[in-house]
Amino acid sequence: MRRVAGVLRGETGLTMTELAVAIVLLSLVIAGLAPLMVNSVLLAQKNANVGEANRVAAAQLDETRSVVRGAACESVADLNASDLAISTGGGAEGAIHKLRVTRDVTCTDRLATVTISVFDRNATSAAPDPLVSATTQVVTAS
Repeated sequence: MRRVAGVLRGETGLTMTELAVAIVLLSLVIAGLAPLMVNSVLLAQKNANVGEANRVAAAQLDETRSVVRGAACESVADLNASDLAISTGGGAEGAIHKLRVTRDVTCTDRLATVTISVFDRNATSAAPDPLVSATTQVVTAS
């Protein structure tokens, strides 16, 4: 028992200075990782937006494909749209993501080419790059 008491009275453990230095070093490491965390959150949000844009583009392609399939080649140009506003997500808890969809339909002979581009409505540049762009070809009725 005397041996244990002697060890306990010895100078083992950390001083206040050592603790302060350890806290400062740990703070520097955490501060260095902060931009990484911010960038990962922004990247996750962008990936969620692109995923939602993919779903919207697929739905628009399917809808346009079904209309074009039964239409005459001369009438498919009427399906062109330059500014379809789509609101996705949201509800009471989430933010509503606003997307702008353009649809370009051209037809030669009986083959219609449908191109859907999905843009972020909140984009700040004058000519933003689309989040998603998809093209398909459909054989028309006549």
